[in-house]
Amino acid sequence: MALGHSPIIEPALGEVDYGRWLGRSLKEIGIAEPAALSAWLSDPDMVAHGGESLSAFCERVRRWMGPYASPASHTLVVTHASVIKAIVLRALEAPVRAYWQIDVAPLSTLTLSRQQDRWRLSLGESLRFHQ
Repeated sequence: MALGHSPIIEPALGEVDYGRWLGRSLKEIGIAEPAALSAWLSDPDMVAHGGESLSAFCERVRRWMGPYASPASHTLVVTHASVIKAIVLRALEAPVRAYWQIDVAPLSTLTLSRQQDRWRLSLGESLRFHQ
């Protein structure tokens, strides 16, 4: 019960479904399936790995964001870097092909707000834990 609230697991904010590539490194995939990896990195609709395309994944996250368009909403989300990248794409109204141009550092923070029907982003430093 962090921050005085019980967590809710939201399936819409789950990691990309990598299909048969799940658990494999990009290096391994590049050696085993170089053409498929190249297609996946350049075509947001590619699903040759048997999982979810980046386009479908980003749409899933976009749909989740819909109800949070109200400036009165406050939600804390702890999630995967891929989900944060999809949220940034939606907030900036950027095309899915820009997904690979975004890097998200581990434990980094992103604050979103709505002003005049537009998302505003504020990027924070990585969280640090002290013992």
